[in-house]
Amino acid sequence: MLHCYGIKDLVWFNIQFDVMPEEHALVKRTLMHAPLNVAFTYRISKDTGIIPDDGTVKFDSKVFDSTESFNPNTGEFIAPGCGMYVFMLNIRSNQGKTCWVDIIKDGDSLATAFAESGPKSQLGDTTFVTIYLEKGNTVWAKNHGYQGTVCTIDFYSSFAGFRLF
Repeated sequence: MLHCYGIKDLVWFNIQFDVMPEEHALVKRTLMHAPLNVAFTYRISKDTGIIPDDGTVKFDSKVFDSTESFNPNTGEFIAPGCGMYVFMLNIRSNQGKTCWVDIIKDGDSLATAFAESGPKSQLGDTTFVTIYLEKGNTVWAKNHGYQGTVCTIDFYSSFAGFRLF
């Protein structure tokens, strides 16, 4: 069984092996370096075109990225180390558009933002999630699609995340 604990700028891995007689467990601790200061914020530089159902929302304008773990070309964050992470998604649909956007981890939906704008107004929504990630897990934002509606997102939308510990 593998557990990851963040301690300052180090990560402890506690590996528990088979239980020995008298219910004593042999525990081996290995110390590994992993980046603790992981944080990013990206936004959309201009209104998007139509984002297809199941299409990745690509936040292409970097505000801040401490580890370059977010790829604006793919719209994906790849965890540089294990730990607890927080992700925030802020979307604003363009006039007359409806967007249902999920925060996805390795293909599974974690949280949803839903914005349905009128013909002369723009509405937004924000969501966030706290999740444990292993090194290499991928997180991104995806258009879920909603009853055949068209989703376009304006340039006030953003995606951000950081590692708690």
